[in-house]
Amino acid sequence: MLKKTGVLTLCVLLLSGCAKRVENPGPPQITILEDAVIEVNQPDFSEDVLRAYFKAVDSQGNELPQENVVFLNNANNALLGTSYIKVKAVDKNGYYDVKTLKVTTVDHTAPTCVLPVQPPVFLAGETPELTAKTAGIQLRDNFNRESTLAKNFRWLISDVDYAVPGTYSLPARFQDSSGNAVEITLEVKVSDDPVEKAQACLELILELCQGSSNYFILDTADAEQQTAIVNYAQIMDFFFTAAGRQAMEASAFGKRIVTEGGQTRWVANTAAASWQYRKTEFTLQDADDEQLIFAAKTSWQVQDQIVEETSEFILVKQQGVWKIDSFVNPLDGPPANPKVTPSASPQTSPQPANTPQASPSSQPPASARPKNG
Repeated sequence: MLKKTGVLTLCVLLLSGCAKRVENPGPPQITILEDAVIEVNQPDFSEDVLRAYFKAVDSQGNELPQENVVFLNNANNALLGTSYIKVKAVDKNGYYDVKTLKVTTVDHTAPTCVLPVQPPVFLAGETPELTAKTAGIQLRDNFNRESTLAKNFRWLISDVDYAVPGTYSLPARFQDSSGNAVEITLEVKVSDDPVEKAQACLELILELCQGSSNYFILDTADAEQQTAIVNYAQIMDFFFTAAGRQAMEASAFGKRIVTEGGQTRWVANTAAASWQYRKTEFTLQDADDEQLIFAAKTSWQVQDQIVEETSEFILVKQQGVWKIDSFVNPLDGPPANPKVTPSASPQTSPQPANTPQASPSSQPPASARPKNG
């Protein structure tokens, strides 16, 4: 009888042990399906996209819930190259498996550009050495900074006869550091009308007073809402004489820039003005081979009145280009003792910005401002 009892007890123990092994037959299994390839700086990137490159199942072959599969280190999609991500899968009993997923970050996205709203305007006889930024072209890429793209910018042909008035198509090519290339075409206008050149120069002043990213290469904004201007000196020297640059920096434009340690920064915030700039009309007063002198009649809206002032606007030819030498910035506002005329319908007047916009990258296009003249 005792022997039978011992045998029964042994069988129960064996059966109970077998039952445990059936309940926990083994750990889960992660299978790497293929190496992962992701695009650098993909805006909607999350590590969940990596789940398509592996499969995690329990010991019975059932797919594990997403919350049971975790990444032990992060994938950095901001850098090109290869990284190795450890993946851990845990079943309901605490058994787990760990595998390594190879992740390669690539750059297959071509850069893009934003052309100027109005084409560059040159007077017949000018010989400009155009770059992407002096032409008013904004370059963008998902990986490279604009300064890198600007260095890789090339005109394919220089098919502009600056001696003959007309509109010319100027093809160009630029690429990012991964070799993704783009070809574009810029329109360039050659004019024999000095007033048209003056109007284009004033339009440029208005653009620069907004921190235009078509002309400036702007670095990342910091916590104080300041943005570094990488090519500040090049742009100022291309469009202004030394006297013109001094006038620009002494105007409302200068209130938006801070120079520290040789670096120029753009300040984002400005106070609202009690007036609104409307337009400027030019009349050529005097001209020779080295200087163009205009009378610039500017008007502002001040409540229900139109305020007008006529000032001198001078262009001087240097290095084969007509540069801005002397002017009164209309964004400085109306004069202290202005000529005033009533305005019957101020609501229908053009609506340019009184002052530069709060964000250099969100300025209104030139077409949103009044056409001068």
